[in-house]
Amino acid sequence: MAVKMEHPGDIDDTLQAEEARDELIKVTLAFWDYVKNSSDVTDKAEHYKLKMIPILDAKRESRRLVGDVMVNQNDVEAGRLFEDRIAYAGWDLDIHHPKGIYSGEEGSLDYKDDVPLNSVPYRSTYSRNIENLFMAGRCMSYSHVALGTVRVQATLATVGQAAGTAAALCAEREMNPREFGKKHIGLLQQELVKNDQTIQGIKNEDPNDLARKAKVTASSYEKVGEEVISLERPIGLTMPRWVMVSVKGLKKIDTVRLYLESDSGTDQSAAVQLTGLEEIAQHEAGTPIKKVVLNVPAGLKGWVQLPVNATLPKTAKFVKIALPQMSQVNWPIMSNRGGRGGRGYKDTVSTGEFHAVKIEPRADLKNYKPENVINGWTRLAQNPASMWRSDPTQSLPQWIELDFGKPTPVNAVQLTFVTDPNGHRAKLPFEESCLKDYEISAWVNGKWVSLVKETYNFQRFRVHPFKTLKAQKIRLSVSATHGSPSASLFEIRAYHNLKCQ
Repeated sequence: MAVKMEHPGDIDDTLQAEEARDELIKVTLAFWDYVKNSSDVTDKAEHYKLKMIPILDAKRESRRLVGDVMVNQNDVEAGRLFEDRIAYAGWDLDIHHPKGIYSGEEGSLDYKDDVPLNSVPYRSTYSRNIENLFMAGRCMSYSHVALGTVRVQATLATVGQAAGTAAALCAEREMNPREFGKKHIGLLQQELVKNDQTIQGIKNEDPNDLARKAKVTASSYEKVGEEVISLERPIGLTMPRWVMVSVKGLKKIDTVRLYLESDSGTDQSAAVQLTGLEEIAQHEAGTPIKKVVLNVPAGLKGWVQLPVNATLPKTAKFVKIALPQMSQVNWPIMSNRGGRGGRGYKDTVSTGEFHAVKIEPRADLKNYKPENVINGWTRLAQNPASMWRSDPTQSLPQWIELDFGKPTPVNAVQLTFVTDPNGHRAKLPFEESCLKDYEISAWVNGKWVSLVKETYNFQRFRVHPFKTLKAQKIRLSVSATHGSPSASLFEIRAYHNLKCQ
């Protein structure tokens, strides 16, 4: 068990580092004495041992410098997209009580945990009065509260990448940071995206990337986006039933289509209620969107289209489509939809199982066609059509290919693999979707020439340089992944202007 200790902030961590360290050691030993001898868990802690006391204190905050922009709490909570954004943050507004361990019943933590993704402006990474100084760590130009969302290591690493890249470009052009930012912020953003930085709303527009104008083909691709619905079993509308589907990213619904089977000899009509929901667990609440009249002809076995034309509530991530009880009418389950949501009746919810339904436009459209690898996006969160994935029913090896249309000088191929397609933390030791063994080949003078053979890859981002050659095609052949039956790729780029030995 690890315990975090903090002194009450009455010692200067910068100028009195040794005193601050000594105070933290005192706090640690006092807390240990309390746990062992006076606390509610003393009996349980009888055999506990003190394993380690860190000898170096970790400074959450010390000096902070002022840039041309001082990002504040309002910017963070609004998820503001700065025009000169060079990275993003999304940690909680995680600041601690100024009295530290002596905070009493108020508790040592003070934070807000519903902070949206927010952007880091370039102007917060350089000094406003020292013309050649960048700052990319906890000393950057953020207020005390706003620093809570940007101070974590993973975020600061991306800010460091941005500041380092900017410094190199400034030196190359003999400009100071402010002048460079005013004239070349787009260049910096593109250079960062090229090197696998994620910046909200910024995609690959590099004019030197040969792949952007190439024709892309593949040995196969997963056809999830081609919505051919198969029915699994009928469910009678012997009681009111509903289905809940994802509408994340949509602003409105044009139509809803329901597959129904009627054994009735007469036409029937009923009111279908659409409700916007923020979470699956809120299926009994939500914001009413619209009621639409459903007409079911006698003997129907097919799709019924409902014109909706409704704007969705801003907070809606799901739409619940509820049908009333209807005599001798079945609403079948479809076997191949998947995704977030589910169906239900009364208090029963079956997540991941759906009555036959289609909404237009679709929010969860999965498009894994090969041309996705040159559309400029490398995160599904930014664009759901941002990767190629081979047909999982076809065995490896599988390949994807760029065709430049004519022999073209090329000396580098850059690959961005799929290591966490849904934005979750990657599994250990390796994400199953990551490509493990692959080969890069070039079509030169009517034959394939092997350029790169890689085994046991586990990285998301790879750049493979080679001697310049004139190739009409570049092919990536995948022979193994870390467990996935499909070969997956976010992006492929090709260049002829990289300096290679």
